[in-house]
Amino acid sequence: MNVTINSFATLLRDTLMNSRKDTISLAQEIKTLRHYIEVEKLMAAKAFNYEITVHSDLDPEEILVPSMLIQPFVENAIRHGILKANNTGHLIITFQSTEEDLQCSISDNGIGVFESQKNKPKTDHQSMALKVTAERPESISRKECVTNKGN
Repeated sequence: MNVTINSFATLLRDTLMNSRKDTISLAQEIKTLRHYIEVEKLMAAKAFNYEITVHSDLDPEEILVPSMLIQPFVENAIRHGILKANNTGHLIITFQSTEEDLQCSISDNGIGVFESQKNKPKTDHQSMALKVTAERPESISRKECVTNKGN
């Protein structure tokens, strides 16, 4: 119980700090994702494992990423994929940089999005996670345009 409370407190603190910033370092993003996944593992009714890898010549402390962007996709992979499958779950998060971009890949051995949708009970609940996440890059882009015009 104490481990769960401490893990949740750490995740909450990280989330609050990150939510106040437009961008955070990739190192901080990975740290927060680890805390989030560890809390999910503590609450899960079944075991799953994960790995996070970075393939980059750049220092993760020097790479900036939009805050609060990747976690909803990780949450979907865990809750709607891994935890609904009958096998031991495995989640892989990979960050890879090119000369111009940072790519993030999230894969799991869960039941898949189509099977999850098919098994989903009919409710009035509408998930906002993907909609909000899709709007984040647009919001950041608009802020950058306004900032660059002011220079």
